[in-house]
Amino acid sequence: MTRVYLIRHGESAANCGEIFTGQMDFPLSERGHRQAELAGEYLKDKGIDVIYASDLIRAYDTAVPTAKKCGLEIIRCPEFRELNGGKWEGLTYDQLLEKYPTEYPVFVHDFGNASCEGGESIVGMTKRIRGIFDRIVEENDGKTVAVFTHACPIRELQCVLCGRPTEDMRDIKWVGNASTTLVECDRGKYNFAMIGYNGYLAELATQLPDRV
Repeated sequence: MTRVYLIRHGESAANCGEIFTGQMDFPLSERGHRQAELAGEYLKDKGIDVIYASDLIRAYDTAVPTAKKCGLEIIRCPEFRELNGGKWEGLTYDQLLEKYPTEYPVFVHDFGNASCEGGESIVGMTKRIRGIFDRIVEENDGKTVAVFTHACPIRELQCVLCGRPTEDMRDIKWVGNASTTLVECDRGKYNFAMIGYNGYLAELATQLPDRV
């Protein structure tokens, strides 16, 4: 069995400004760096063999404390980037609702069928994320892996790995910053043993606002 810890990046400067980030490269906030340290403390005794991270700075920097505590290198993995938001990137959630009054509510209420103008659809991102996830599991059979990534990929994996249809993604909640989700992978079967755990963050825990 292969165990995969999926860790969402810590709070970013864009999260603080309620900005739709996509693949824009915003750094961690001060609180995000503190969250990353606490995540590293939690993960250091989990027997992690390999660490992968999206190459966007907010995910990579979240992985750094864990890598240092485990004595491991970080493998940069662009395939685990956040959804490409196209023309939506850099806009606040309020601006998105004003500028895209038809399209943005689909993202909020029917996530699996959403698409960003000039960017990716959720269906397109799903192919990208599932492909790299399967490759990592195959290459690390029997190992424990940590993947530092983003909110959309983690939400998507919760759906597709369990064989649920795309439209079911609307029923899956966002995970918080620097939270940990554990997937147990055994011969093509997947068990989510833990989803969005962030108890180690205590008062530093943060979530996406309801209008996302």
